[in-house]
Parts: sequence; C-alpha cells; structure tokens
Amino acid sequence: MSGIALATTVIGAGASMYSAKQASKGRGGEYPTAPDYREDPDYIETQAYLKNFGMNTLKGEIDPYYRAIGETGSKEFEGMLKNTNRDITRSTTEALAKGGRARGGQLAASTAQAIGDSSVQARYEDYARSLEGKRFLMNEGVNAVTGVRDAAMGENQNQNAFALDKYGHEVNQYEYEQQRLDDEAAARGEMYGSIAGMGTNLLSQFGTSTKKTTTAPLQATSVRRIQ
Repeated sequence: MSGIALATTVIGAGASMYSAKQASKGRGGEYPTAPDYREDPDYIETQAYLKNFGMNTLKGEIDPYYRAIGETGSKEFEGMLKNTNRDITRSTTEALAKGGRARGGQLAASTAQAIGDSSVQARYEDYARSLEGKRFLMNEGVNAVTGVRDAAMGENQNQNAFALDKYGHEVNQYEYEQQRLDDEAAARGEMYGSIAGMGTNLLSQFGTSTKKTTTAPLQATSVRRIQ
C-alpha cells in the first residue's frame, strides 16, 4: 500500500467515525427560542381610556353626559322645575276656580306663593344633591385612577416575571450552545487521536511488511555466492 492510499484510508475512517458520533448527538434538534411578551391591545386601550377618565374627573372635567350629576341648576333640573311650576299653576287655578276666586289678584298671589315655596325647596334639594354628586364623581375618579395603577403594577410584575423566565431560557440556551461546542471539540480531538492511532498502526504494519519483502532476496543472493 502506498503512502497516499494509506493516508486516504486513515482520513476516511476518521471522518466516518466523527460523522457518526455527531449524528448521534444531534438527534435532539436545536434549542427552542423563547417567545416575546405580548400585551393585549384591548388592555392597553382600556387602560389609557380609564386613566384619562379618572384624571379628568378629578380635575372637574366631566363628560357632558354625566355633568348634571354634580351641577346645580342643570338643564335637566330647570326643565323639571318648569314643568313643576306649570303643574302648580294649573292646580292653584283649579282650586281657586272651585271657590269662585279664580279672577282677580287672588289667583296671581296664590300662584306666585306656591311656585316660590316649591322653587326654593327644589333648588335647595338640587344644591344638596349636587354636593353628593360631586362626591360620587370624585370617588369614581379615584377608583378609576387606583384601578389603572393597580392593573399597571400587576402588568409590570407579569412582564418582570416573563423577562426573568426568558433570561433563564437564554442562559440555558447559552450553556447548551457551549456544551455543544465543547462536545464538537472533544469529538474532533477524539477523531484526530483515532486517526493518529490508526495511522501509527498502519504505518507500523506497512514498515514490517516492507522489511520482510526487501530482506528475503538478499539472503538468497548471499547463499548463491557461498556456493
């Protein structure tokens, strides 16, 4: 066997051993990639809305639909008072008409007094109600802002926990990759050692075979000269 053929045989055998070992180690596949954190878009939208609602409510900037809750003399109240005064006028007129006093100054005086008493009482009640309404709106604003803050803290804790888990995953991935590189280096070293050992054995066998082949004719020639 020539030196080139011998080297080819040794390298081919070593490469086959290395490929077989790497194939057996790579059956587990690549290390999975950790997913990214995903925030619910509805959560983000509602958080922003509730924050603005709570902050505006605490500043007294109430949505027009709810503004009458904390107002005195609102449009709704004035409309109700107008209807009440009309009912008072009708009922007073009917009462005086039954007594024959519907004509003259008696009707106007009685109507004005009844309307005045009712209006004073209604406006005081409206004022007291508006104070309760403002307290209610303030509590709603505080609850909205507090809810947004508590939800944000919970979301922040979720993100921190996810980030720690992802960091641990990346550390495991890094260690996995380092172990894979170490295994490949060890496999290459083992392959080179095996190739060197095989080459040494084959070279030894090749040298012994060559020695036997070259020494036999010399002995025969020596015998012929002696004869």
